Amino acid sequence: MSSPKRTHGPGLRFAREHLGWSLAALADKAEISKTHLFEVERGTRDLSPGKLRHLAEVLNVPLGLLTSASFPHDWETFADEEGDVA
Repeated sequence: MSSPKRTHGPGLRFAREHLGWSLAALADKAEISKTHLFEVERGTRDLSPGKLRHLAEVLNVPLGLLTSASFPHDWETFADEEGDVA
């Protein structure tokens, strides 16, 4: 049986890079190991629902950005669709 497709990585990377944060900076702010975040961004590891909510809070983004398989390719598009994010 195949494992479900992991979709947290693209949105996580999108938000992190928009903020100009390194993987190490986000790991420090979220108190999650850099290795764990790296694997999530690559799609080889999942996050618990609690860690996903915590990351959304740390990044100041809606949870939907981190859980959606599709996400906007630029911040302005996301802000237009979701309202003021910052």
